[in-house]
Amino acid sequence: NPEALYEPPKLSQEHREIYKAIESKIGEDYILKYPESGEFRSAIVLRDIDRDNQDEAIAFYGRQSGDTVRIIVLDKVDGQWRVSCDAAGYGTGIEQIVFQDISGNKTPSIIVGFSQENSTGNTMIVYEYKNSNLELEYIRDYSEFAVVDIDMDNVNDILVINNNYSSHNAYARILKKRNGSISEVGECYMNGDVVDYLNIKAGVLANGSTAVY
Repeated sequence: NPEALYEPPKLSQEHREIYKAIESKIGEDYILKYPESGEFRSAIVLRDIDRDNQDEAIAFYGRQSGDTVRIIVLDKVDGQWRVSCDAAGYGTGIEQIVFQDISGNKTPSIIVGFSQENSTGNTMIVYEYKNSNLELEYIRDYSEFAVVDIDMDNVNDILVINNNYSSHNAYARILKKRNGSISEVGECYMNGDVVDYLNIKAGVLANGSTAVY
């Protein structure tokens, strides 16, 4: 029987320590949430988000199915994982998470797309990890988003696409972070007859300028 050969992957020592630190903070009654798309698909992501040359651990969880997702960040102090913050999200699931520098100061912003149960709408939140806390910098609804240096100034921008087929209203907007604040700097109306976007990719045009397909 092939099922007799199945076994779950074994946790590394580091991941066991992270799970132990999470449970010591929030207890054992929780459900891990996994990103549905994008580069990072794990419920626990290791990433240096404060430029201290040491990875922090970012985890997504809920208390039960349908609950609002929470984000918990752990830092390693004296060789031990410690919870530094536990923040509420803005949906029942994680659509994707992106780590990119959008300010030009080499510090990655944490861009999280939240999905809603029984809804096609998503909500994007841009966080910055400062002083052991997740600070909310920007929030908006979206259908798709991508991080790309579309104006070729060597600083990443956020392209947000909103598509409401029922009202035939669709547009793309560019978000840029300037002087610590995120604002909309350009928009383009799109074909309102499009039902859905399967994928968006950054590339170049024949003249060498950046484009999004």
